[in-house]
Amino acid sequence: MITNFPDPPLTIGQIFTSGDVSWRWDGVKWVSVTSSELGATGPQGPEGPAGPPGADGAPGATGPAGPAGPAGPAGPTGATGPAGPTGATGPAGASGISQLTGDVTAGPGSGSQAATLANTAVAPGSYTAANITVDSKGRLTAAASGASIADLKTEAIQVAVSDETTNLTTGTAKLTFRMPWALTLTAVRSSLSTVSSSGLVTVDIKESGTTILSTALSIDASEKTSVTAATAAVISDAALADDAEITIDITAAGTGARGLKVTLLGTRA
Repeated sequence: MITNFPDPPLTIGQIFTSGDVSWRWDGVKWVSVTSSELGATGPQGPEGPAGPPGADGAPGATGPAGPAGPAGPAGPTGATGPAGPTGATGPAGASGISQLTGDVTAGPGSGSQAATLANTAVAPGSYTAANITVDSKGRLTAAASGASIADLKTEAIQVAVSDETTNLTTGTAKLTFRMPWALTLTAVRSSLSTVSSSGLVTVDIKESGTTILSTALSIDASEKTSVTAATAAVISDAALADDAEITIDITAAGTGARGLKVTLLGTRA
């Protein structure tokens, strides 16, 4: 067993006990001694002086905040301050309008007044496809009916009844065709590429074998168009059915006339 003896300085005869063994310092070394050699244990020595105070410990952690106290009672309402001085009187307002003149008239008078809008030169009424004039104030100053909707969608069917080089000859059903749609007939015309030197060129137009003219369509001698004919054609049946068979008869061929065309004018039914 290893014994850790006290460090110098030591006193001769100093006793050191470790466990059940005691030792005495003889001035040179520690010598083991028996209990009989030690003698009786002396009385306990007086208490040594108190050591110096230890260093302060580190501060403890801050504890949680306590609950908020109740709100204090509301203070009394302060006294009302004195009224401020009266402000200065504002300027007088402008006078109100007592009468309207011009395009809109009203009054004179106070309170509510009925207003009257001046008339323009436009006659009251309905206008078809109207042509209108508007002034700088947005009012109509002129109005007139224009072309009807029916006029705006006029259809024309033109067919060649002969060639351009052969003189016309009379005969029935010189040309046969079918209507591509139903048509309300408003006019018929015919024309030539070479005029007749003498005599009229007249044609009859038939729907399903029945004439639609009470006065035949004609071209005067030395004329190329029926528009200038002395006797205008008269339509007796203006309603041409869709897919109806139309035939053209030449009832008078004139002399040397060539290149006959017939035109049907009207609106789709």
